[in-house]
Amino acid sequence: MNFDLVGYSNVPAIVSDAMASEDRRLETFARFLKSNRLNAAPRAHDWARLGRGYDGPDYASNSYEQRLAAQYARFNIGPLPDLTTQAAQPYPTYLGYTPGAVDGIAGRMTFSALRQFEDDQRLPASAKLDEDTVEHLIEAIASLHRRRWRPD
Repeated sequence: MNFDLVGYSNVPAIVSDAMASEDRRLETFARFLKSNRLNAAPRAHDWARLGRGYDGPDYASNSYEQRLAAQYARFNIGPLPDLTTQAAQPYPTYLGYTPGAVDGIAGRMTFSALRQFEDDQRLPASAKLDEDTVEHLIEAIASLHRRRWRPD
C-alpha cells in the first residue's frame, strides 16, 4: 500500500484526509510524487513515467499517458479551473438544473443553468457565479430542504 509512503498510518486515515479537502488531496499527491521520485516527471512532461509510477506496470491499459497529456494541453492553453466556481457548480444540480461538469470552468452549460435559475427565481440576469448568485442558490437549496424534511 502507498498510505505509509505519504505519511499515513493506515488506509482509513488517508481516505479521511482526502475527503476533508481538495488541498489535502493535492498535498498527499505531491508527497506521493516526491516519495516515489516522480516529482520531476510532470515538469518534464514525461507522462509515461508518471503514469507508470502512479498506476504501475500496466498503466498503458488505462491510457494514462494520453489522458495526462490531453489534460496538460487543455489547461496549458486555457484558464485554470477556479476553485470557487468548482465548489459552487453542483448547487444548480440540487435544484434540478444541468450545469454540466464540475470542473471549475464556468462554461456554456453553467451559464445556461444559472440563467434558468435566475429566470425561475425572478432575479436580475447575471449568469455569473458571483457572491449574490451563490447566496441565492444556497437559499433556494435550504428552502427546498426545509420543505422536503418538514415534520408533519
